[in-house]
Amino acid sequence: MNLYKYRIILIAVFLYSCKQEDQTPVICYFQEGKLNEKLVAKELRKYIYQRTSVFPQVKEIPKFPEDNIKAIIVATVQELKILGKNSLVMDSLNTLNQDGFYIKSLQLSQLLIAGKEAMGALYEAYNYIENSLGVGFYLHRDTLPDEKLKQILLSGSYKTYNSLFKTRGILPFHDFSEGPD
Repeated sequence: MNLYKYRIILIAVFLYSCKQEDQTPVICYFQEGKLNEKLVAKELRKYIYQRTSVFPQVKEIPKFPEDNIKAIIVATVQELKILGKNSLVMDSLNTLNQDGFYIKSLQLSQLLIAGKEAMGALYEAYNYIENSLGVGFYLHRDTLPDEKLKQILLSGSYKTYNSLFKTRGILPFHDFSEGPD
């Protein structure tokens, strides 16, 4: 009788773990991806894990994933053109400056994070982490809300951004007696 109970519990735990995996997107970048794209994928994985307690997979892929796979896809505009995804590279994307980036929901289960260059994709990833996952980035540290997210929202996004400045950053060390400007 005890063996029967253990089997039921084991099956329930297995089914629950399968359910958790289905809700977590796979983070994909392309084989020709530069070092920054790998960094984007790892940063997305880190913050998704911190917000959901589920560790998503990061995959290097040779081609665009199938429509039924729940994924966050990291790419540059050039890679999308090479893969023949010109429909994803709209005319407005030609107006992106070097650090420009965009985010676009492809289906209910896929999200595309793309930059004109690889650094633009990194900026977009941090933008997504801040706006969709609720993480705050400050000089002293990153801040995360206490409550965990039940699921990651991948649908309903389309935004294009251009950087206003060529050089980004902040100088936290001031040499003014009045304080920082």
